Amino acid sequence: MPEVRAHRSGTFCWADLPTTDLDHAIAFYSELFNWRAVDAETPEGYGRYVLFQKDGKTVAATYEMEAELRDNGVPAHWESFLATKAVDEQCARAAELGATIVAPPFDMPGVARMAVLQDPEGATFTLYQADGEIGSQLLNEPGALCWFELYARDLEVGPKFYAELFGYELHALKGPGGEPYVMFGIGKAVAAGAMQIRPEWGAMPPAWMPYFQTEDLEAAIIRAESHGGAMLMAPMDLPYVGRCALLQDPQGAIFMALQRGAAPAKAAPAEAAVAEVEAVAEVEAEVEVEAEVEADDDGEDIAAEVEADLVSADAGETADADDEAADADEAYAEDEAADESDDDESERYS
Repeated sequence: MPEVRAHRSGTFCWADLPTTDLDHAIAFYSELFNWRAVDAETPEGYGRYVLFQKDGKTVAATYEMEAELRDNGVPAHWESFLATKAVDEQCARAAELGATIVAPPFDMPGVARMAVLQDPEGATFTLYQADGEIGSQLLNEPGALCWFELYARDLEVGPKFYAELFGYELHALKGPGGEPYVMFGIGKAVAAGAMQIRPEWGAMPPAWMPYFQTEDLEAAIIRAESHGGAMLMAPMDLPYVGRCALLQDPQGAIFMALQRGAAPAKAAPAEAAVAEVEAVAEVEAEVEVEAEVEADDDGEDIAAEVEADLVSADAGETADADDEAADADEAYAEDEAADESDDDESERYS
């Protein structure tokens, strides 16, 4: 995918990392994804905020976790951001739908207006209304975000909340063994996916998981381990997508690394299995979608959507065909015009 110049409402647009050791986190991810770390200009009173860049484009960020959170045992973790054009209204709507407001709408001057929430099951996310900075400038390329996945206790509760908030069409698919998986459809593409937390996973809380694309998954695992990280789940094949592995950075933050379009891997020898990661492997097993998936009620083939674009934030599909175009910048308007002929359907935005 080329450079992203605007993010469509209801798509994930950013991820950042509150960490317990900023310098080590910068070194780890710079080596892992060949990122360049650049200190952002922040208003007086704000701490250091470090942008990660790939080929000169901003893809993610990290910062030192607040002492209070660290003292309360909050671990390093990746945070997920959803684009919106009206953060105040959607924050209020989310509360009506059962969300908890962790941080009411606030401004980061020159960057965005944001609000931090927890969905009805407790998964945290941030609403992001761009005001100077769009968020990630690259998606679906090596070294960039390529997918977001919700771990929910109840696939009737979590996905329904987001569908009502953003107007997603929910597409139920089958994972291995017939286990459920839900895609969040938006227009002709998909914005995210969801799987159900199973009892054998223990006390795993509902959460959003970011995926970062890599050119070579095996090499990425070696780099992660050689720089203090760990592989929590061995590489697994995702039909129509590629291969992924669950990784952990030296401070404990977990994320998925995905190699797109990879051929199925040969079975690993039995002695390579590590007992201590079996539980984590179970957590991620359901992300593997079977080669044959059900079409939705309108006969659309969702597998084709997944194969075409996981995140669906193409710059040519980033705007509404109506009043949102009037509020976009020139680049945004150019993308809207280019896409207008391809997408005539009326889409719902909150």
